[in-house]
Amino acid sequence: QAPVMPKVEKNKNIFEPGKEALYRRLTVRECARIQGFPDNFKFYYTNLNDAYKMIGNAVPVNLAYVMAESILEALRNSSSNLSLLKQAQIIRRRESMSEKSNNQGRAYEFSYLTTLFEEISKVRPAKIEKNSSFYAAERAWNTLTDSEKAIYKISALAGVNTIFELEPLILDDGLDELELKIQSDDKGKEGDVRDVLIIRRGIEWEVGLSVKHNHFAVKHSRLSKNLDFGKKWYGIDCSEQYWKDIKPIFEYLDSEKQKGSKWSELPNKEDDVYVPLLNAFKGELERQNCLFGKDIPRLMVEYLLGEFDFYKVIGIDNKKITQIQSYNLRGTLNRQGKKRKRSVELPISTLPTRIVSLEYKPDSKNTLELYLDGGWQFSFRIHNASTKVESSLKFDIQIIGMPTTIISIDCRWSGEM
Repeated sequence: QAPVMPKVEKNKNIFEPGKEALYRRLTVRECARIQGFPDNFKFYYTNLNDAYKMIGNAVPVNLAYVMAESILEALRNSSSNLSLLKQAQIIRRRESMSEKSNNQGRAYEFSYLTTLFEEISKVRPAKIEKNSSFYAAERAWNTLTDSEKAIYKISALAGVNTIFELEPLILDDGLDELELKIQSDDKGKEGDVRDVLIIRRGIEWEVGLSVKHNHFAVKHSRLSKNLDFGKKWYGIDCSEQYWKDIKPIFEYLDSEKQKGSKWSELPNKEDDVYVPLLNAFKGELERQNCLFGKDIPRLMVEYLLGEFDFYKVIGIDNKKITQIQSYNLRGTLNRQGKKRKRSVELPISTLPTRIVSLEYKPDSKNTLELYLDGGWQFSFRIHNASTKVESSLKFDIQIIGMPTTIISIDCRWSGEM
């Protein structure tokens, strides 16, 4: 048995000299037991340090249970809190819907990953990197019904077969083992919008897919009193005029937030919040464009679409098609193989250099439409993402028009559903 570690100074103990071999670190399972997790509770990790950190940061199971019971009891015993309980139920329903949407997205990524692996393995060696994102996607996949899984697989297979035709290097001859992985959500924050990567390290080549299920959003961003969208989007600080313009808007929202107001209770949120905030955004973008010219449109599109070329694959269930869009902005997509050849040659798309128009969408007070040269068109829809007033708003950004060099292919599903 290891002796007590002698104390040598404040906050510092050492192993007993000569008896170091008697000491050992607690195992992951032992730490989990201390926190109250049952032995049949599964932890998914690839790095041992991540496992210790995950368990160490967890709220002890029994403590969480007792706290939840106490909160529920307090709500039940207070008639004045019935409205609060109803609000909590509404929030839970919305969170459940949001969680379902997130699970569907992760499950769709999993269907692409496994379909790629199954089809590639028929031709060449392949492996899947089982990282934390893989396990999250696998758990989401396991929440689907059998009929949902069948739809996802058919949709993914339609897209995968077309990707093979566009990217011959995937199945081209070679002794190297092809790797497949799902990227973490943090990569998107770093400017990489690709969800699934296909990698051949032997020839230093990779291609990525941005996988979407029934939605076309390019980016979800925010506007707030402290967020400098100019610095984040194209590396140029917003002007003093912009901060002056938005200050009264967010002071108003802060005041309503402190009152506990709901968005639905604001007398005119469109004229008091949406329109002045969009006007400030519009004015700042026009100022920066006058000062820096062609750099602003180019940098903005690079921010919205990420720093790597990619294919966007969108499963559209009601039409029974999978749409593939090629974003070949740097010419890294569609390379020829040694033996296999591409079925279509993808052109390189040119980034915009000029803002043609930035105006409100007809009959709308919450959406701006941005028209750039070269056929690039985006919509910016501002909206609240919560029941209660917050001092920030979400931007839903979509592509509403693309250059003719962005090739879009509709892949019709085949097989029984």
